[in-house]
Amino acid sequence: MDKLRESGVEVAKKPTDRFAKPTSAGYRDVKLNVRYPNGHIGELQIHVKPILKAKEQAHKDYEVVRSIEAKAAKEKRDTLTEEEQVTIDEANVRMKKAYEGAWAMATGKQQSKAASVQLFGAKNKTFFELNGNPVEVERMKFPVMYVNGKQKVYRDFFRLLHDGNEIDEKKFNKMVADQMV
Repeated sequence: MDKLRESGVEVAKKPTDRFAKPTSAGYRDVKLNVRYPNGHIGELQIHVKPILKAKEQAHKDYEVVRSIEAKAAKEKRDTLTEEEQVTIDEANVRMKKAYEGAWAMATGKQQSKAASVQLFGAKNKTFFELNGNPVEVERMKFPVMYVNGKQKVYRDFFRLLHDGNEIDEKKFNKMVADQMV
């Protein structure tokens, strides 16, 4: 941080430390929004090498999930077929295993057994917070994000896993209620 400040870069908002609190997919980094001397704002990610290598593999899974999302959007569907759900579940499991394995390699610790759990599908409903908005994920459906009290289909599973934080149903309900005020 001192080197960044010495170069004229300032932090534009509080850093996101996903080493301390990884995403649901197990992805870890520190993300900084920085203001450069010319006034532009950029994003700076701080990684460990094994996570970067895992990110290369996870990107392939991202492309698989994105193609499913794009097909459903083109067909104006809010639901998934069983085959699409299974494909997404499998991609999520591979990403979780890749990131957990990379973290284990980086820290010298054993990989957690949680890496084998399906992220969207182990439970009927899962709740997330993404960019301050509550998101509900139900098996065989695209996530629903609540923005300013309105429901909006959210078609980016990968982004939800990487940038969202899983929350409990009580916090989800409170966030939805707070938007209605």
